[in-house]
Amino acid sequence: MSGEIRFREILPEPRRLWVRACPVLWPGAEGDWIDLSGPSLGAAGSGPLGELAAERQAKLDDVVYLPPVEAPEEGPRRRLAERLENAGCPVLLQGIAGTEGAAEPAVVDLTGWLLEGRPESLAGVWAGATTIWPWIAGLTDREDLWRPALAHLAAAQVRRVVAVAPELSPRQRRQLAERVEVQDYAAFFHRPAEPLVAFWRALAELGLEAFLDRPVPAEPRSLAVRRRVAGDLALAGDLLLLTTGDEVAAQNLLLAARRLDSESLDLEALVREGNLGLLDWLDDASTMAVLEALERGRSRVLSELLAGLLQDVASAEEER
Repeated sequence: MSGEIRFREILPEPRRLWVRACPVLWPGAEGDWIDLSGPSLGAAGSGPLGELAAERQAKLDDVVYLPPVEAPEEGPRRRLAERLENAGCPVLLQGIAGTEGAAEPAVVDLTGWLLEGRPESLAGVWAGATTIWPWIAGLTDREDLWRPALAHLAAAQVRRVVAVAPELSPRQRRQLAERVEVQDYAAFFHRPAEPLVAFWRALAELGLEAFLDRPVPAEPRSLAVRRRVAGDLALAGDLLLLTTGDEVAAQNLLLAARRLDSESLDLEALVREGNLGLLDWLDDASTMAVLEALERGRSRVLSELLAGLLQDVASAEEER
């Protein structure tokens, strides 16, 4: 008899594809894939897939993560995803590149192909896909790997490549080193992964996207709007921290995003009635970002950060 599916909550972040609800005791697939709840390397689990109780489903109103499973559990997983989506809940259905079941609207995990040294296989990913690139020091953060691999993905008309840096335990590192080719052992065991800016700029140069817009629930509108705006501020804060090092401004945006996520309020009504100033936990920059995200669909600070990556690409092209 199958058990009951339970979920735990994590902080939704752009580089974990906005996942909030993660399954507990999930019958994960064999092979190499990134568990976004860590993020870490995924692990196989025992089946079969359990049932989701109605009272548990009613509490889910943000991105629900359904990791890859073995073929016998793919049907039940798809039915669970459809049930959640029909209830208006955003779902992240993860597939493994090269396996059956990684069809739309799955997010395709490239980890297995990349660790096996098969970047040419990336040309087989379906057009329009969102893909996960494992960002691992000494393995997949090497420019001599990712630059030609991204060209394969662009040729396949992939839409998006999201770099996810898993946290590897010492045991996982040793196990990986025993079965995959490691060209730089010092980097693999002793240093953090390379900064992502060059990777993101290469994506922009090839016309690929680096970030997933935050999926939001179908209703109510006030919740969907609040989640969308919080996602704008969170991505802006994350990029600001990584590209400029302005920790104070970045943390203000990140804290505002988390507070928006936790509050029950109607942002549009507050602005319409001139009461946004009542949110005294919003500093001036965050207040402006909220207003711009509501009025224009994207805050100016996020637009400028994204444009900055593109401008650097354009400058490099002019120099060539």
